[in-house]
Amino acid sequence: MSDIIWVAIIGVVGTILGSFLGFLSNRLIEIKRVKNDTRQHVSKAQFDLQLSILKGLSKAFFKVLVIFNTVEKEIKADNPDRSNMLSTCKRLTKATSDAQDYLFENAPFLPESIYEKYDRLNNTISNLFWDYYDFVTKENETKQKSCLEDITSFLNLIEYYIRDINSDIRKLLSNTSIIPVDDS
Repeated sequence: MSDIIWVAIIGVVGTILGSFLGFLSNRLIEIKRVKNDTRQHVSKAQFDLQLSILKGLSKAFFKVLVIFNTVEKEIKADNPDRSNMLSTCKRLTKATSDAQDYLFENAPFLPESIYEKYDRLNNTISNLFWDYYDFVTKENETKQKSCLEDITSFLNLIEYYIRDINSDIRKLLSNTSIIPVDDS
């Protein structure tokens, strides 16, 4: 074979190989871009602030849940002690208002889906709180019966909401990329 044919064959093979490598490279870049598009890119300062808020909300609402578990035991006792219940009601008032205040004051810094779920949780807690408040402060037997019937189902719902929010937060954190900031 002549040198011209060899050069032509090498040229054709090189062109085919180059086209294939170019296609492969473009495909890998596209896969990486799609993967990066699903990530939330934030600065370290923004991440730290948001994480601090999420930790605070989690702690505040968990504290409310713990107190409500005490409430459940008090309500289901054979002879509920009114003075203990009033003390628990005061602790619950502070915990629920603290959690609600923390949620509302940090609302602009939360992803909307997380805020909406915390707001739903807050509304559920508020409904249960007022039932309990009426139970403790009024001698209304209908209200007492209603609170006794609702407490377990409400607590299960609150626990479900907390687990659901925590799952969403884990997903949010796993899809977050921190953008390095050049301090120079």
